[in-house]
Amino acid sequence: VQNLRSYTAELSDDRKTLSIYTLKRSDAKQEKIVVIDAGHGGHDGGASAAYDDVSYYEKDLTLAIAQQTAKILEENGVKTILTRNTDVFLELADRSAVANNANAAIFCSVHINSVDNAPQANGVEVYYAKTNNEKDYGMTSSEVAQKVLDNIIKNTGATNRRVKSAQHVVTRTSSMPAILVECGFISNEAELKKMESADYQYLLAAGIATGLKQSLSGITVPTSDTIVKTDDLGTKL
Repeated sequence: VQNLRSYTAELSDDRKTLSIYTLKRSDAKQEKIVVIDAGHGGHDGGASAAYDDVSYYEKDLTLAIAQQTAKILEENGVKTILTRNTDVFLELADRSAVANNANAAIFCSVHINSVDNAPQANGVEVYYAKTNNEKDYGMTSSEVAQKVLDNIIKNTGATNRRVKSAQHVVTRTSSMPAILVECGFISNEAELKKMESADYQYLLAAGIATGLKQSLSGITVPTSDTIVKTDDLGTKL
């Protein structure tokens, strides 16, 4: 019972069988899955900018960085799932559902920032939802966010805009530690030119992947089990 996280009870239709389902920490060594979400997609282009008659969209940059992040993680022995691997639209709740259904260890959503009337704004910031910040998994979302941010800044030398909290749908509806990474500002021409280059995308992806991999060692994924199943309750209920 010491490792118990939460439980639900279910009574059968004939009222003779009571099943108790628990979500508890697993002592067994298990594969830890990381879900990488490329923000936006399909008809939802996200933030955009146009320079020299060329249009740029957040959805394209996030997909490239997410794919590179997943590749680096897989090459380092981490099982990774992409919420999207092509230019398709996904509802916000469907993105976190991918992670919840996979019983993932970490959910990471990749985004590109933008701000109106402030073309000088630049840098990287990482968000987490305060409602998704308990230690059920041994490490909080804010702790994962800090590791990822530290590694991105180390790799890129970008301005550190710090770890912040916000109630994004994709993070607050994820069961596991969940973060949202804003990799830079599409509204800043100089930073956009960096982000559209394969070399800089690799630096961003490597920073994200390193922070996520470092976090995995401190995470224990709860497993759902039935621990009690009592029959013949008809005369007692």
